[in-house]
Amino acid sequence: MSDHEVEDLVEHSVRALDACFPVDDRRVRDWIGALYRFQDGHDCSFTQGRVEDVLLRRGFTLPVPPGDSVPLIDVLRALSVAARETGDRELIAQWCDLVPGLCALYDLDVDEADGLTR
Repeated sequence: MSDHEVEDLVEHSVRALDACFPVDDRRVRDWIGALYRFQDGHDCSFTQGRVEDVLLRRGFTLPVPPGDSVPLIDVLRALSVAARETGDRELIAQWCDLVPGLCALYDLDVDEADGLTR
């Protein structure tokens, strides 16, 4: 997956989390932070402007604060819920293509939401 595709996938993921979880769910802000930390590991441009409305609504500040983050697998589980609820199977498929070892290790797919609820 190219770095441009990583940028697009992170944007799509941020929008999916925002659409599927309540505005007052503080986990979404942490998940978004984890997505941008992941993106920082690739040769990506500053893309937060694409979803500035979501970031502001979710109380997210820039730059992404350094330090501990929720594990990426927690974000992928939340995205699995979002994908299942919206019928967007492509979202998890793209993440499984990008980080296949992580998805395989936790047996993650669009039908496995590990009991995470909205």
